[in-house]
Amino acid sequence: MSCAGIISRILGFFYKIFLSRTIGASGLGLYQLIFPIFSLCLAISTSGIQTAISRFVAIEISKNKSNEKNARKYLYAGLLTSILICSFFTILVHTFAPWIANVILKEPRTEELLEIMSLTFIPAAIHSCFNGYFYGKKNSVIPSVCQILEQIARIGGTLLICMVLSDQNLPILATHAVWGLVISECMGFFVCLTGFLGQKTEPSNENLYQNNSDDFNYVSNDVNHTSSTFPIKPLLCMAIPLSLNHVLMSLSNSIENMLIPQQLMAFGFSSEEALSHFGILTGMALAIIFFPAVITNSLSVLLLPRISEAKAQNDTNLVLDTIKGAAACGIAFGSLCTFFFLFSSDWIGRYIFDNAVAGFYVQILSILCPFMYTSGLLSSIVNGLGYAHLTLICNLSGCLVRILAIWFFMPQYGMYTYIFSLIGAALFTTVGLAGVVYYVVHSEV
Repeated sequence: MSCAGIISRILGFFYKIFLSRTIGASGLGLYQLIFPIFSLCLAISTSGIQTAISRFVAIEISKNKSNEKNARKYLYAGLLTSILICSFFTILVHTFAPWIANVILKEPRTEELLEIMSLTFIPAAIHSCFNGYFYGKKNSVIPSVCQILEQIARIGGTLLICMVLSDQNLPILATHAVWGLVISECMGFFVCLTGFLGQKTEPSNENLYQNNSDDFNYVSNDVNHTSSTFPIKPLLCMAIPLSLNHVLMSLSNSIENMLIPQQLMAFGFSSEEALSHFGILTGMALAIIFFPAVITNSLSVLLLPRISEAKAQNDTNLVLDTIKGAAACGIAFGSLCTFFFLFSSDWIGRYIFDNAVAGFYVQILSILCPFMYTSGLLSSIVNGLGYAHLTLICNLSGCLVRILAIWFFMPQYGMYTYIFSLIGAALFTTVGLAGVVYYVVHSEV
């Protein structure tokens, strides 16, 4: 899974370089500006549901390795819920794209980008639910293949569009990059569905269904005749607080990303300069800083079902060993990345992005790595232990620090405000999550 993530990040890394040189820093800023809306909609409709599916599937499989039927009930319940919510958001965003662009994002040029982006919600929801199911079964092969093929589809689709436009001497715009996003999400949906339908179910003493068409018939009959065995309620009981966590985090990040260009203009930048600096920071510098997180993100995804299963089996030693190993890995790996970025930032800015400002931002932001990577692992551990609300409190506290800094200090100090608020918030969040883990371990485990 980590290898797939690394390959995907490398592809995404070169894709960002390609975008920065074709649509420019301003176009990249427009492209990045719609992602808060994208993240917010998916946070409501998929994020908590995926995690809940993963946890319940892991628990069902831990009870009985061949308990496939009960595990799949959680997948079907999640799919039904997630698709309904995403359908609503597709209609909502597409219909109110002009209002969102002008009133919320305060950038009329994002209207067409939002309309195109709304087409990604349903396929993204479906493959997110399938990924949760596969992670719960500790099968990371299909999600890994999906991740790589998504990036290939995004890059290939965008490149094809650009080649056609170049042949016709037409300009390459940010809207064409969004079409690449649509293509990638459709590819993710296709790969996950194909992998699910193609897998073999193990025979068991519980007379499980022999093929996937039987499973879909089962779900249909189950919904029509009885709701007691269709686990929407327990799934939502866990998914709602998790989704609230992701929603509030996405909402906070959305507020940040919408405030930054506006506050930079208050600092004295023109609209074009503000978008350019926003694009350089989020689309170039932070893309580099987040790049090594593919390894810790892979560990985070697998940590949650592992912790959940160990806690369900009352295996205290496994819980403690997993926590210690994860924390040590996050700190050590993050420290190595910090030293690497400190000494290579100038080369990254000059030779990768052809932008000295990007290299300068990478150098300052390198200190984020130990805190950012460790906090991601700790968040997964806390969620696996069943304390998603405490993860929410810690993460929201960090977001609040950043938002207040942007609002009050960016008009006076410019982009430095956001850079140092990122570092301070990351430190604050990591310490808070470490305190939560220590409290839970010593009080319950």
